[in-house]
Amino acid sequence: MKAVVLIATYNEVLNMERVLDGIQSSVASTSHDVHVLVVDDDSPDGTGKLLDELKDRYPGKLHVIHRKNQRGCGSARRLGFREALKLKPDCVIEMDGDGSHNPRYLPLFLNLIQNYDVVIGSRYVEGGAVVHWPLKRKIISLIANQIYRTILGSKIHDLSGGFKAYRYEMLQQLPFEEFLSNGYSIGIETIFRCYKKGASFLEVPVVFANREKGNSKFRWKEAFEALRILITLVLRFGRAIRIFDFEQVDSASRITPGKKHEIQK
Repeated sequence: MKAVVLIATYNEVLNMERVLDGIQSSVASTSHDVHVLVVDDDSPDGTGKLLDELKDRYPGKLHVIHRKNQRGCGSARRLGFREALKLKPDCVIEMDGDGSHNPRYLPLFLNLIQNYDVVIGSRYVEGGAVVHWPLKRKIISLIANQIYRTILGSKIHDLSGGFKAYRYEMLQQLPFEEFLSNGYSIGIETIFRCYKKGASFLEVPVVFANREKGNSKFRWKEAFEALRILITLVLRFGRAIRIFDFEQVDSASRITPGKKHEIQK
């Protein structure tokens, strides 16, 4: 299977080498052909320069896009998705460049995406967790996800996480030029639009670790912007109200890779 790991970066010079090495190590013993596409927003800390230097370490596997005078993970990921599709992969996996998403989950994602349109790395199903976050941040994240689920009518537990895999055929159907999100709500909007295209979903537990180096880019105003965008999407397209719209597992060991898990719609 050919896959593209999509990462949007801004000021991640302290983390990117470790993240890229982790991706390479996690898939080295598999038969998958894994590429990494990084969209960097002209990071003043030298992230873009470091990425160019690392290309020699991963010949033909590391692709870097330098955006000038543009900011925002939403617009960066929209561009990244469009460019990733040009590489004709079987799937695209989005993850963060700050080390919070452990690359060890990639082989599991690559096995499961063969049977689902979207595989979601979930912090909020049994077996998932967030470590090293302040209690206040954990509570607000849980409440925010509950609000997002209520607005959309979705049964998916972790709508706002950024660790997901998408089949090529599903992403091809999405009108990225019409997306509303410029910030982190891009992840929720992408799920919603996949849902409206009839996608099948699987949530698998992952452990999210707070970054060890660098500063978080999250701003609370983005949470309110996400609410505005979700309400707009619901008013335009209706809610996501299938009775059964996804499957979840409480332990990765309960999944049989390669076995089709039926989704009731």
